[in-house]
Amino acid sequence: MSLNLKVEWKGNDITSTISSITWSGSAYSSARSLEFSVVNPAGDTHFKTPDIKLGDLICFYNGNDKLFHGKLTKRERKGEAGTITYTAQDYMLYLIRSKGTYKFKKKKPEQITQLICKDLKIKTKSIAKTNMKIKKLLFQDKEYYNMILAAYSKAYKKTGTSYQLIMDGDKLSVIKKGSMLNVTLDQKEGITESSYEQSTDSMVNKVAIYNSKNKRIGTVSNKNWIKAYGTYQDSVTVDSGNGKKEAENTLSGLDTSASLTAIGDIRCKAGYGIKINDVDSGLCGKFWIENDSHVFENGTHMMTLELTFKNVMETEDDDTESNASSIKSTGILNGKRVKALFTAYYPASNKMEGGYYDCKGKKLDPSKYTCAAPSSIKYGNEIQVLGTKTSRDKKVHRVNDRGGAIKVVNGVYHFDLLMKTKAQCNRFGKRTGYAIIGNGTGYKQTSASNTKADKVIKKAKSFIGEVKYVYGASSPQSGKSDCSGFTSYVFRTTAGKNIGRTALAQSQKGTKVQKKNLKKGDLVIFQGTYKAGASHVGIYAGSGKFVHCSSSGGVKVSNLNDSYYVKHWQQGRRVL
Repeated sequence: MSLNLKVEWKGNDITSTISSITWSGSAYSSARSLEFSVVNPAGDTHFKTPDIKLGDLICFYNGNDKLFHGKLTKRERKGEAGTITYTAQDYMLYLIRSKGTYKFKKKKPEQITQLICKDLKIKTKSIAKTNMKIKKLLFQDKEYYNMILAAYSKAYKKTGTSYQLIMDGDKLSVIKKGSMLNVTLDQKEGITESSYEQSTDSMVNKVAIYNSKNKRIGTVSNKNWIKAYGTYQDSVTVDSGNGKKEAENTLSGLDTSASLTAIGDIRCKAGYGIKINDVDSGLCGKFWIENDSHVFENGTHMMTLELTFKNVMETEDDDTESNASSIKSTGILNGKRVKALFTAYYPASNKMEGGYYDCKGKKLDPSKYTCAAPSSIKYGNEIQVLGTKTSRDKKVHRVNDRGGAIKVVNGVYHFDLLMKTKAQCNRFGKRTGYAIIGNGTGYKQTSASNTKADKVIKKAKSFIGEVKYVYGASSPQSGKSDCSGFTSYVFRTTAGKNIGRTALAQSQKGTKVQKKNLKKGDLVIFQGTYKAGASHVGIYAGSGKFVHCSSSGGVKVSNLNDSYYVKHWQQGRRVL
């Protein structure tokens, strides 16, 4: 396929100054990127290097077709190489890195997408229609990309149709993922390297079905997979119906991935399907591209593709689902709980991954849960992952590695989790959450749902978005309450505890607790602007969050670190 490539910087053609271009993308939570190197000959006064700055607009064309439209995010100059390397990312970056809080009722995924983009002033082009109304979606401090993804995940779980977010210029589109390209790659015509592997890492062969009241109403399973590989169970919660279709769409067999390097074809992009005929490696049939990287250099175009045998959609839960699913537990480690940043790596010999061996010279084994940790944490210590909203949550990883960038920054601990493939790492991406740094004494509990505190919090959260604030009311079940009426009702009906009717009465129950020592289920008390007495009350839910009935929104979850609640903080009370 003939190419007529052009790179524009702020509308100026700079193609003649560029020595190499790498254009790449992923089907998982990633903006497409364009990396290019500009010639920078030292001492040559006849050659004028473009004064490209971070934030400048970069466009990449093949003829009249715009392949890329984005902003400069990175600049690297190497004097000995005589080049300056720039990296630009498309506008998906703004959706991925920006967060917000929303509550949607009876909206379709396509409507939710349009509303979010309207608020962010992001243009849209083609938004896939599902015609499926979602009863309720709640998002708190969540990335906009993941909000849209969570909405379309609802449709995917219901129908099995996969979707993907892409940027077309400066406009967002949501497309049906997996459309087949008219492309066939053959070992005799351009494939230079190929491989494939299989694993059970993503297998789900049994799915439990729950209704909106958390009652189990059925299961779906693949008995042949269970017999061959053992049981890997997941669960789904449905608002209506028997949920069998959703459960069947959750079942997942062997994770089969492949990669190849071949003569480039610009049509081959992440999210699309192609045909491959490579008898030597066994890559024969239809495959879907998970990650693509196209390199243009010295008049040649080569591409590396990471492939999957199944057209699977990246999925995301809304915060309501995430809170419900976190009840499933294998136990919480005893130890120190810290804020954490989680990334992922895999065994590979390149500048990003660092090799095939850990810091003690032992071979990395992705079949075991291990991680790289800051140097302050001992080799062999156990780390439990929490709050990432991925399958890694609650998993205990053993520290066996280090890294120059693995540090504690502003109290946030960085952990790099070992995974098997680059594709798995891309799916995981970068996640924030919490970690338990184990102290070697085992687990503090065997089930996170057995305590009275968890039952109180679960009950309180069930009223989110369902109760209006009415001063003097105390009937959340009928949709009206004030703050102390809400807490009184929840403790009385869930824990059998009478904590009094007013915020003042509740501020005198139990024992006083400092903010730093709060535990789930504790009351959090706030004082008014003009008086020192208790004027507002909520229920601590962990991770700095509390559930309360607010005069500005009814029952919701708020953050203790928000300036208003910091200013008006009075005390915590332990009543359980």
